[in-house]
Amino acid sequence: MKKQFLYFIIFSIGLCLYGQDTIVYKGFVIVNSSGATYPYELQFAQNDKEIEGFSITNQGFQDETKNRIKGLYYGNKKSLNIQEMSIIETNSIEELDAFCYLQLDLIKNNKKLNGTFIGYFNDSIVCAQGEVFLMEDKILKKKLKKLNKKLSKIDTVELKKIIENPDIFKKKINMNPIDSLNMIHKDTCSISVTSPFVFSIWDDKKEDGDLVKILVNNEVILDDFMLKNEKHNINFDDNTEKTSIQIIAKNVGDTPPNTVTIEIHSNNQVIPLKGKLKKNEYIQIEIN
Repeated sequence: MKKQFLYFIIFSIGLCLYGQDTIVYKGFVIVNSSGATYPYELQFAQNDKEIEGFSITNQGFQDETKNRIKGLYYGNKKSLNIQEMSIIETNSIEELDAFCYLQLDLIKNNKKLNGTFIGYFNDSIVCAQGEVFLMEDKILKKKLKKLNKKLSKIDTVELKKIIENPDIFKKKINMNPIDSLNMIHKDTCSISVTSPFVFSIWDDKKEDGDLVKILVNNEVILDDFMLKNEKHNINFDDNTEKTSIQIIAKNVGDTPPNTVTIEIHSNNQVIPLKGKLKKNEYIQIEIN
């Protein structure tokens, strides 16, 4: 009888620990410096004030990453403070030191979580800042269901015209937002930093003789410059005006493509960018 009672107690404790409902929020995060938008998901259980679970960034993409999260919920303010603690699994090929762990400050409002985030590298240097927009998954599914019903009533002839003429939308909406960590030919990334700042450029892959030309406000400051694993730094002391930096690939080295890794350092902020270019292709950075 005592043994049966003990089993009952253990079973009851297990239900308390693991029987909590998991809440799922889905949406996206927007990086302030580049405007890049990434799918983002939170799944967590709440025990009084404490929150535990995981986040998923870029779900369904080749660099999908799942992080363990912990945090606190403040009922009087309906606010949540959540921090990504460590990687559970990832499809990314990046080194662990290159991952940006988010700290989220969110407000709960009508099944939505909105707020801001600051991202940190492992060495506590800021890697990104931006905004968070999430909605409870079951509410999102209901809204999508309603949207599908509305779409089913759209005139198919008009819809065909829109599909065949995507420029109608491109004039109003940026259909191809720039991925600042995977920039390609003619991509332009706009970022905002305070003066002074440091522009760093290097090849984070194997040194294979990649050559670049760098122009600042249409003036050549480096030509036939060979990228190495060691960072090459360019200091900008006064940024009162807009600064335009263009990087042109002069070749593709021994192993195509020409791989360019860039960081913009300003105060305690680090903005990473990456590009993959063929010969004579370029990427551009507009700094305000």
